[in-house]
Amino acid sequence: MLLARLEIEHYAKTTLQENSHWIMYRCEDGKKTLKSWLIVSDEASDEEIEQQISAHISKRGGVGKFPNINELQDFLMESIIACHNSDNEMLFVEQEDMGDLGRYNLADIEDCIGQHKLGEYLRLGEDGAFLTVYGGVSSVINWPDDCPLGGDVANDCADCFYSGDYYFYAGECIRREDS
Repeated sequence: MLLARLEIEHYAKTTLQENSHWIMYRCEDGKKTLKSWLIVSDEASDEEIEQQISAHISKRGGVGKFPNINELQDFLMESIIACHNSDNEMLFVEQEDMGDLGRYNLADIEDCIGQHKLGEYLRLGEDGAFLTVYGGVSSVINWPDDCPLGGDVANDCADCFYSGDYYFYAGECIRREDS
């Protein structure tokens, strides 16, 4: 797969695979820009990482097959972001943590998971949780530079549910205690 432009930034170690870490990458296919995450070996060369990114995009069906985080059903979007920002790269959403379940349309949640082929990473009813989110979901989502929850530097993320814990800067949700 030919990518018009590729930028790679190395991030923290992952608990999902030994001797590996997360990278964030941006690429273009001439039509769409993709910003996503991928786990790579600590020993991988730049060329091997580029090949891994290309193979990952091809396996998914191309740059256009990564759903934008802000186009997902709201409950799933918020759960994926919470998992992405968690320390253990996994999230269990228990029914008692959800408050009034009536505000969520289970059929819409199931349809969104199926439509975007996210079932490997988002599991309903697994291990007694309403939803289990696996950290690998970050690798099959497009994370555009616009905050998906309405936060921005100008309003200190005032419109975001997570504004007490996070703020949005340079395309990233940043934990307030880490800044």
